[in-house]
Amino acid sequence: MSRSRANCRVSQRTAFTLVELLVVIAIIGVLVALLLPAVQAAREAARRSQCSNNLKQMALGMMNYEDSLKTLPPGRTGCDGDSSYQCNGFTTGGGTIGWSAFVHTLPYIEQSSLFNKIDNITVAPWGVNTGWDNATNMEVVSARPKFMVCPSESAKPFVDNQPSSGKKAATGNYGLCGGHLGPPNGSPIKHINTGVFVYRSTFRLADITDGTSSQFLLGETKNSDGYLDNVPNGTAPNMWTTGSRFMTLRTTANPLNTKPSLGAFVDNTNGPSNAAFGSLHPGGAQFAFVDGHVSLITNQINFVTYQRLSQRADGEVVGDY
Repeated sequence: MSRSRANCRVSQRTAFTLVELLVVIAIIGVLVALLLPAVQAAREAARRSQCSNNLKQMALGMMNYEDSLKTLPPGRTGCDGDSSYQCNGFTTGGGTIGWSAFVHTLPYIEQSSLFNKIDNITVAPWGVNTGWDNATNMEVVSARPKFMVCPSESAKPFVDNQPSSGKKAATGNYGLCGGHLGPPNGSPIKHINTGVFVYRSTFRLADITDGTSSQFLLGETKNSDGYLDNVPNGTAPNMWTTGSRFMTLRTTANPLNTKPSLGAFVDNTNGPSNAAFGSLHPGGAQFAFVDGHVSLITNQINFVTYQRLSQRADGEVVGDY
């Protein structure tokens, strides 16, 4: 009898009551709730770091290009065939050649194999009846190198503005700094702007008289926020192989992270594009400067200062931003 009672007491000591079980579950829930933001923050920090590395890699590639050819690459190889405006002093040459500065930089970031697939560098990489869409050119146009994509991007990776042909172009998350002038002004701005990337023309480091450490070279853009859904025919703002005003070539005409169809300056002829830089990271967007360093520019930056950082020679050297 005494042994039976002892066993009963032991059994009672090792069992969990319903209240105790609920308390344990509640404690675990609280711990998960406390840890989840920290885990998410760590993941975002890793994504932002990778995005920063992408910008750094491209900036260094462009500096290698400049060291070899003594100029930065052109924002777009040609003038877009527009005869109504001078292309920064050039009315001939370049034609509709549309390869972007990113493409010209490929051999200088250990991507010669991709660059060498281009069948003809003298045609537009995306357009109607320009001879661009042969098999080898399409390998480049449809390629999506990891360094062109922000890890936080969730939008579809390709767009098709020629649905009858089924041809697709890959998107990217980085834009070239064209300056502070933007839409709705069209052709003059793509040819003559205040930044370091325009159509046809190129700039030397000596042309950046405000200093290479205070001049935007590249910045983040995003294809989310409904950009791909709102633009006619699915034309994305950032087909990274194509130099295109207000899309691959961005400006500071509107503040950071202004949504596509909003802002003081919107170009509705090419879809709801306002040429704004933007980021999927909280708080602002990352930019690579001409001297190669990468910084986060916050959404709260003074707008005048923000615009000065995009101008190569406005006579105002930006200090602490």
